[in-house]
Amino acid sequence: MGSLNVAEWIEARPISTWQLWVFFLCGLTAIMDGIDLNALAYAAPVVVRTMHVAPAALAPALSASLFGLMVGALIGSPLADRIGRKMVVVLSVLSFGVFSLFVATATSVPQLVLWRFLSGLGLGGSMPNVIAMANEYAPRRAQKAAVSIMFIGVPLGGSLAALIAAHLLPARGWPPLFIDVLGLPAIGVAVVDFLWLPESIRYLVVQQKPAPQILQILRRIDSRAALDPETRFFLPEATSRAFPVSRLFVGANARNTPLLWVMFFMNLAIVYFLGNWLPTILHASGLSLATAIYASQMETAGGVLGGLVMGAWLLQRMTNQKRLVVGIFSATTLSLLLLGLLPKSPAALFVLLFVNGFFVLGTQFVINALAAALYVTAARSTGVGWALGWGRLGSILSPLVGGILVADHAGLPTVFGVAAVSALLGGVAGVLLRARSGGALGADEEPGAGMEPVANAP
Repeated sequence: MGSLNVAEWIEARPISTWQLWVFFLCGLTAIMDGIDLNALAYAAPVVVRTMHVAPAALAPALSASLFGLMVGALIGSPLADRIGRKMVVVLSVLSFGVFSLFVATATSVPQLVLWRFLSGLGLGGSMPNVIAMANEYAPRRAQKAAVSIMFIGVPLGGSLAALIAAHLLPARGWPPLFIDVLGLPAIGVAVVDFLWLPESIRYLVVQQKPAPQILQILRRIDSRAALDPETRFFLPEATSRAFPVSRLFVGANARNTPLLWVMFFMNLAIVYFLGNWLPTILHASGLSLATAIYASQMETAGGVLGGLVMGAWLLQRMTNQKRLVVGIFSATTLSLLLLGLLPKSPAALFVLLFVNGFFVLGTQFVINALAAALYVTAARSTGVGWALGWGRLGSILSPLVGGILVADHAGLPTVFGVAAVSALLGGVAGVLLRARSGGALGADEEPGAGMEPVANAP
């Protein structure tokens, strides 16, 4: 009976059409996350008129979904490292879709808070697992690029929400946004994932699942490969029976994990602060609602380009990844300070929002890919999920802070200056990261370092 190193086997082959299909399915969930990120923000001016409340009164509703996302990530990611990625993704997206339908029935802010929390709880468990899945189906040479390209679904979803909201809200009001654009499509994505999304190949190997189940997936990746049904499959990394969260603080990650959480907290605080309040801030500054939404989407468009350039291309090629992290946080700080000046010319405003999005959302692409690379398979979903979970705490607090600033009629330099402070602190965390020689970050080159001996290798 022979043995096969699955990581080396995947590395030795070009990325197949079937692997691209897996990345696409993961991207569908990312698209739903992007739509949800901005849906209530775009609907907010209409919701406040319908419910007869002040804009600041929506702050708890804006944060409720984010609190649900945090709890869902903290619970769903360790669960997936125990029972598998696929089922957690399917159940998470399904529950998100169902509760999004209930959001459309809300007639008061407390009801909106309840249903947005429950819908966020569902979605929160899915994103860490599709990030882990994209990483685990890609060869090592393309893992960071695969995660970044998959994550493009988030800004694409935000752009899709903007285009639909700009036409739908004036004509039909806000509830159809949560029925036709969020609820029903999410249920459809859950069905598609249940039928066609495979379990993570690396998870199956680490958990020592039956060989026929692993063989079936390997043959989908390369139908011409000669594979012996009696082969014993393994990965060159450690396994452990410890609770998944305890695996996040081994070796260099004892230092890097808390710093990663700080970077996620600070950057997601900025992402959700802008995502939730930018349309309202621009509308209050004198722009029409449709123009404010379109202007906000320049931020998203810049994020798509930033993700492609920094996450899918630059991060994969730079050996000094620590320098990249510090550099993009510094650029984010500067762009936010410039945005606080808010140029009067619409053209200048659109350009500055595009540049700001390039760095703000581009930063998120980079740290998402690094989070997936820092941990071995047995702890990857937990590592990504807890980083996102602590990041969601920043995204919860930032809309509340935004609500206070809007209610106090704070000037734009103050509003964007607060966001710039978050970027600066994220950069400080990047400076403190413990990198290997040359500034490289990640566990890929030292699989399982500092953990227990390999349990499933022959």
